[in-house]
Amino acid sequence: MARKKDSSASPRKPKASTEKTHGGIIIPDSAKIKPSDGETVKASPKRWRKPTLPELSKTKPDDGKATGKPAKSPSPQDVRAGDRVLFGKWTGAEIKPDSALLSMKDADILGVIGDGPMSVDDAERQVRQKLSDAVAPLARELMSRRMATDEFAAELRQFAQAYFERHDEANPPPVPEQRFTPRKDQILDFLKSVWGEWIGKRLLTKPLLKAHDDKAYDALMNWQRANRLPDDVHVPTQKEANDRFLKRRYFTVDECHRVVGLLTRRDKDGKQ
Repeated sequence: MARKKDSSASPRKPKASTEKTHGGIIIPDSAKIKPSDGETVKASPKRWRKPTLPELSKTKPDDGKATGKPAKSPSPQDVRAGDRVLFGKWTGAEIKPDSALLSMKDADILGVIGDGPMSVDDAERQVRQKLSDAVAPLARELMSRRMATDEFAAELRQFAQAYFERHDEANPPPVPEQRFTPRKDQILDFLKSVWGEWIGKRLLTKPLLKAHDDKAYDALMNWQRANRLPDDVHVPTQKEANDRFLKRRYFTVDECHRVVGLLTRRDKDGKQ
């Protein structure tokens, strides 16, 4: 479902063209159905607009009566440059003849179907999800032919997850240059804004943070004495990171030495 947004915007139209039927009849652009979506090139600032009759009809009967204050009017939406928006087929006005740009009011925009340019991380996650989704029909076909068991799909996903984790470890983001400033920065906000890419790839650990920003590490440890980290800020200890590594299950030859060392250490700790 598209999230409703609002602002005067200029969605880009596809390039104008004409078509000819098999009988030789030329169909002009004015006779074609216009596209119902486009990319926002520029959006004006928010501004108040008078509510329409359908919007007023949705207002509760007691709005403004109990408090004696006028009912609130619909607030404008926020449309940013780069957003892909949905609009009516015959809405908008051409800025110039034969122009690829349309100008329209906020009321003409039905919703936003894309929140601006996709980040690299979002694009990577989308491709990985597509790969995971593609495994299911392949697994069903192999199972129908009795060439695989019910565990085949889960094994393929586990193998792909191990590969992507290994790839992220081999290609970490650059280490941030910004350092934590006590009594000025809030540790959670600092980690999200400065180390967000590392956290998103689940590469940031407490030892790594301590090695690069000891003040941020001290602030995090002090904060965790009375608080619990939210799910979107995962900064594990080295032991927690090692446990996650062992759950990978699929390892390269170069990783076998590390696996043996971690399992040996775990056995020793369990006997003590």
